[in-house]
Amino acid sequence: MRSQRVLGISLGTKKIGTVILERQMLIDWQMKSFKGLWSPQKLQTICTAIETLSNEYEVTHIAIKAPLPYACSPAILQLLKEIKRLARKKHIPLYSHTLSELKQALFPAEKINKRQFIELALQKYPALKNEYYKERKNRNRYYEMLFEAVMVADMALHNGRFEDP
Repeated sequence: MRSQRVLGISLGTKKIGTVILERQMLIDWQMKSFKGLWSPQKLQTICTAIETLSNEYEVTHIAIKAPLPYACSPAILQLLKEIKRLARKKHIPLYSHTLSELKQALFPAEKINKRQFIELALQKYPALKNEYYKERKNRNRYYEMLFEAVMVADMALHNGRFEDP
């Protein structure tokens, strides 16, 4: 039986962070940018990018770091719906959490800030060191979503709580 291979995604409408994890090993990680205003074509472009990764790496699970429900734009809701549809179509279990839920699961007794969250991701996945140093220099936090994606995928591997497709 093949081990779990998780596609971790931190969602946005302008950019997404994606990682592929297998047995706590980081296989691939990348930021993808999507220029332009929200449109059906942009939705399709983002979904195609996610499906391509899913096919290329033969993922067995998808883990999404989603925005808080009250902070979701109609575009993000549309994107979430399409990713869920893709997971159902391919019979891939789906795991979804907000950043608050991730932080609470990792540090139940204390509140942590985004920097501490990113440093924890770096401890677990030192291959992201270059992105960490770039992130520290950036003012627009370009790589932040990459660290969110790796931690939601990591949590999915550990907890194994996936929605049925």
